[in-house]
Amino acid sequence: MPMTVLLLLCLALAAAQPGYQRHDPIIVQGRPTSADKPLIVEGYEISDPNGPGIQIRDVNYVVIRNNLLHDCGTNVSRNKQRLVRETGDARKAMLDRPFETGAILVFDAKGTVEICGNEVRNNDYGIMVQGHRRRADAVRVHHNKVQDNHRAAFIWVGESERVDIHDNSVRDNGLDVFLDNEGLARAMQAGKDFGDGRAQGILTKDCHHVRIFRNTVVNSVSDGIGIMNRGLTFDENHRLRFDPDYEKYLVHDIEIFDNHIERNGEQGIWITSARRGRVYGNTVIANAHRRAGTGGSTGIMLEGDVSEFDIFDNEIAWNDIFGIGIICSCNNTIRGNRIHHNGDGGIGWIDAITVEKRSSANNVVENNQIHHNRVAALVVRTKSVGRTILKGNETTTNGGNPIHFQFYDDYDMRAHAQDWDYEGKPVLFRLMSDDQRSLFETPSRGE
Repeated sequence: MPMTVLLLLCLALAAAQPGYQRHDPIIVQGRPTSADKPLIVEGYEISDPNGPGIQIRDVNYVVIRNNLLHDCGTNVSRNKQRLVRETGDARKAMLDRPFETGAILVFDAKGTVEICGNEVRNNDYGIMVQGHRRRADAVRVHHNKVQDNHRAAFIWVGESERVDIHDNSVRDNGLDVFLDNEGLARAMQAGKDFGDGRAQGILTKDCHHVRIFRNTVVNSVSDGIGIMNRGLTFDENHRLRFDPDYEKYLVHDIEIFDNHIERNGEQGIWITSARRGRVYGNTVIANAHRRAGTGGSTGIMLEGDVSEFDIFDNEIAWNDIFGIGIICSCNNTIRGNRIHHNGDGGIGWIDAITVEKRSSANNVVENNQIHHNRVAALVVRTKSVGRTILKGNETTTNGGNPIHFQFYDDYDMRAHAQDWDYEGKPVLFRLMSDDQRSLFETPSRGE
């Protein structure tokens, strides 16, 4: 092949993908904007293995749409991976300066931020919108494809008064670099927790008036969808704990609906320290830790002072531990869900993070179909369970020995349906003590 033709062919292969214009990384700080004249970043293909793709700081009104961002910050995450592998110290995965790496990073926007129609693949971080010195009025993240990113912030929104995250495809994030990292596996087995590299597919932190809907979240290294606040921190051993003043950080008015959440590495939906919410119409299936000895996964987890939530009309199945888990959370309603084929039971009350003077009291469990769960329909593994009302539930064919993902080489409980056969008497309760049976009340007729 003549040299001229070869050169032209190489140039053609290096050109931007159709529909995008190749562009250097875009870094903007402190530009004046308004609601009708926002900063708009649109139509670019951006890559930078050593830094961020798009970084916007101290700009109040921002629109980032229809861009392709790939291979941004990948050298940073590879170096982190190398350090963890060599030392076995999970803390080496943490990122000290998050604005210096990843695909789309927006910090300290006071007005509104919209991120839509972007393809974000094979970066260190994915999409992060975060307030440090001020909160955003509103953030919308929608119709993005977020895939094969390495560490954290696959879609992360922190410090906003109103958040809509919808119609995104979030797939296969964190796995290559971290789930398959032997150094992190050793750290997990030693009981060490860590932050980056074990992140949620979609996470909001310190945000109110949150709506997360019509997303597909598949195969994230940690939870599928997470709701957190700053009251949940890490102690000196890097384990999760509640700040003594956590109540002033409670988030409120949360709605999670019509999402497909499958095969994530920890909980399907994880909610901590929140008031008033609805979780409905979601499909939450086959979420599980994928290494032995690292804990377990539940379909929907209410962890630590979650109250006034209505959880209804969800399909919750084939999760490693429970369909729904409750930790020190009160005054919630669980109704009309189909909860089946979960490894340790349908609904479980658990000890993990404890909140002083809180028990899981005054929860209502009604009109659910709870069937083919192992151990029992209702399982208590904590002394902090409180008064619970049971009404109109169908609880058939629950019981038998637990079944977990690590029992199978293919990590697929659904592929081994024969193991779910159980001919014994259906088991409604598995309690820590007989005294706990009195906490589960069935109203008399007319109530």
